[in-house]
Amino acid sequence: MRETLDRMRMAKYLQLLVHTTVFWGTVYIIQLVKSNCGIYFFSQYLILYCAVTLGVYAFRGFDMVRRHHLYHAVISIFVGILAGCLITIPVFILFYGQKISKLEMTLIFGTTFFGLSIYRAAASYFVLGKREGKKLFVIGDRERWEPLIREVASHLGDNLDVKAYINPTILHSLEHTPAPACAILVGNPEIYADPAVKQWTDRLRAEGCYLEFAPQLAEDTLGRIPLVVAHAFRNYYNMLFQMTFPQPGQRVLDLLVAVPGFIIGALLSLVIIPAIIIDSGFPVFYTQNRVGLEGNTFTMHKYRTMKNRENAQAAFADDDADLITPVGAFLRKFRLDEIPQLWDVLRGKMSIVGPRPEQPEFAAEYEEKIPFYTHRHRLRPGITGWAQVNYRYAAGIEDTKKKLEYDLYYLKNRDTLLDIQIILETAETMLGMRGAK
Repeated sequence: MRETLDRMRMAKYLQLLVHTTVFWGTVYIIQLVKSNCGIYFFSQYLILYCAVTLGVYAFRGFDMVRRHHLYHAVISIFVGILAGCLITIPVFILFYGQKISKLEMTLIFGTTFFGLSIYRAAASYFVLGKREGKKLFVIGDRERWEPLIREVASHLGDNLDVKAYINPTILHSLEHTPAPACAILVGNPEIYADPAVKQWTDRLRAEGCYLEFAPQLAEDTLGRIPLVVAHAFRNYYNMLFQMTFPQPGQRVLDLLVAVPGFIIGALLSLVIIPAIIIDSGFPVFYTQNRVGLEGNTFTMHKYRTMKNRENAQAAFADDDADLITPVGAFLRKFRLDEIPQLWDVLRGKMSIVGPRPEQPEFAAEYEEKIPFYTHRHRLRPGITGWAQVNYRYAAGIEDTKKKLEYDLYYLKNRDTLLDIQIILETAETMLGMRGAK
């Protein structure tokens, strides 16, 4: 499994190289024909290159794991390039004099799309093609680990042959396995620490068998920390989460995004506020208590999208779907109802990226029933987040558990690059009108 994941990473980096080569190769040919090469045009092409690259990245066109099916990969590449080209059009209006022509942009669009599509087809064949299954030993019990193994294998396209789920009582019955064709996955560290199991593992490793641990494999493959993994390695994760706290760099990113966003939102409010009033009257804004940093309660602001409920009890969005107003449905579809939350970001109660803030009543229930849930409060809640762009709206405790797995991954792996990726993928979600409630 690790070898497949490493090949996917290498293929992703090579795709970026192919993308860069095809893009600038096309630009070079265009400039040979037009003979107008200069810093003025180079700056325009550089902007276009950055926009197209970010577009493909945002729409997961570089993702070899979650977009390993060729059809989905090609669609992601097409939409990403198209979005990048469209974004640059308003920017090029600011340039004086001669600009990149429609024909040039069309040529760049076409060559980049076909170049990346051909590369992904070749990568899918060589990286994810049918291969001989590898013998896998899982240190842990079948009931707990089999669902996770199947999910990981499906993402990697591996034809795995799970030979046994290892514990000390079955070691004597195992046949000797050729080491180069096997891998050992540590699911239960307590079983791995048993002297008999450790001795058996060391013998296979000395013969060339590969050893890996469930946390790293699950995170790299699934982009989340499954609760079964977090529980098995609870000492490791509890230590990491206890060291989690808001970073100054994230606050800088919050202000860089929230200030211009708030200004644009103020301009949009000239249309949104009258529309709400005409559609369903006052109030325009909806406020609700939510759980924030360190479990403290704060008031979150949104544009009102529903008629007033008869009671103010905590409820899922699906529970009151029939109360959504026509204007509210439009605002929710494009996430415009969340514009006032930029004010909550500016006053330091929320971040642009982070775990979604929950209602206090639900948070109290989840803290009691779901392990590791309280760790979400180690960071400021976000307008968007890793869980929001990777999973559907949570309408119950099982969905909440799944979203928590993505939140835990963000807590452990957060950095500025991941925040930027989430912001870009949020733009994709908004353009695709997905996931809003």
